[in-house]
Amino acid sequence: MRSTAFCVAVVAFTAFIAPAAAYDESVDVFFLAPWSSVSDTVDDFSKQFNVMLERTGSVRTEDIESVVPKSSTDGSILVTVTLTSLQAAVEVTKAVEGRHLSVYIDGKGYIGVIPHSVPVTKDPVVTTEVVSTDSTASTASTIAPDSTASTVAQSTAVPTTVDPTASTEHPSVAGYVWLNEYTSDNENLNDCSTGNPWSGVVISRMPIGCHRFEHPLTKQDEYNFLELKDGAVGRFGMVCDTQCTSCISQVESFQYGSCVQTWGGSVTTTPSDAVPCVGATYLDQEEGAVSVFRYSESGCDLALSPSAKLYVRNYPSIPMGANATCIRDGSSNAFYAINKVADEHGEIFYNGQYGCTDDACSVGCTAVKSWQEGSCNRDSNGNGIAIWEASEVLKECAVPEEVSEPHVAANAGDAAVSMAEVAVNVADAVDYEDTTVITTVETTAETT
Repeated sequence: MRSTAFCVAVVAFTAFIAPAAAYDESVDVFFLAPWSSVSDTVDDFSKQFNVMLERTGSVRTEDIESVVPKSSTDGSILVTVTLTSLQAAVEVTKAVEGRHLSVYIDGKGYIGVIPHSVPVTKDPVVTTEVVSTDSTASTASTIAPDSTASTVAQSTAVPTTVDPTASTEHPSVAGYVWLNEYTSDNENLNDCSTGNPWSGVVISRMPIGCHRFEHPLTKQDEYNFLELKDGAVGRFGMVCDTQCTSCISQVESFQYGSCVQTWGGSVTTTPSDAVPCVGATYLDQEEGAVSVFRYSESGCDLALSPSAKLYVRNYPSIPMGANATCIRDGSSNAFYAINKVADEHGEIFYNGQYGCTDDACSVGCTAVKSWQEGSCNRDSNGNGIAIWEASEVLKECAVPEEVSEPHVAANAGDAAVSMAEVAVNVADAVDYEDTTVITTVETTAETT
């Protein structure tokens, strides 16, 4: 049984240039839920909204001038939050962009995203280009994204100081686990599932200790924490402060392969000496669905580079034929127009445009020219990208026979939980006041 999903809310940021006003900023939060669901209980809804807003840590009670829920033009819920300062509005906007604001309506949790996450309703634009069906146009060989990962030795000591110029080694050399993060445009996937359109999985190495994780494609920029005990996950934190003394999501001692709910979705882990599972414990995909594999570096093999990340994004089925329509990529601000053809041997090739910034699929696109299914190609930033039929590549990940429910300290609405006693014990004691936190930064720009 799949657990209850979180639906989407949208924030609009509006500035008022009026020096004489009592306040100079407001934030509109649009919930994709019918106004009728709260119209008879507006006062209760407003009280809940205030509590949840303050629990994001972005503002205090005195920063909020007013909260006014009302019906939007399409009959959904629109909340105008008037704040006492520009800075308060900025902090609220950041909290919503970070998916930290949620409310419960009719038993469902609705979370906030950025303005361009509202899908634009319009007819598809038909491209006039007739794409090539020449199977010889691409000579790239098929590379399996889930190639066997090499074992990385785990060190037994952590230096008391870190000189950023002393070493260029990735922090995972001291020990790591494979981390699968489950995402979706339209819901908070708290059951470690994937496959349905606009869902996805981010797969990366999570080093021990306190480290910064950046992934522009999913708009992640956060500090996370990992402690290993006898090779197993001891303590685990996500969305922490810069020294991991406090984390929004905290877990203690959970099994590899088990599903753990976090503030923004759900995660699973795999030992460093195993092959990460490219898939989920539950696959929910329609016939003909497609998965686009996007790598953070030029290759298409996670095992070759310790800093490499893989983002698997799932799409509806792609039509067979010479022309493709330009459509929005889920609820993002990107567009694509891709079709597929089969050669005389039944091999599938994809053609069209991907990752475009306009609704005519003509600006900022990655050209898809006779990409054979599963072949490793390059996007507009030079990073690895491959297109697969989902049923061919997404795997059903193994679940431990006996899974004890881990303690998750940040279900929707819970306050941040302190990890101060955890952050100073990685392998040996480390004084974070005298230690530079190692940062793992993805240098490639977002193409969508």
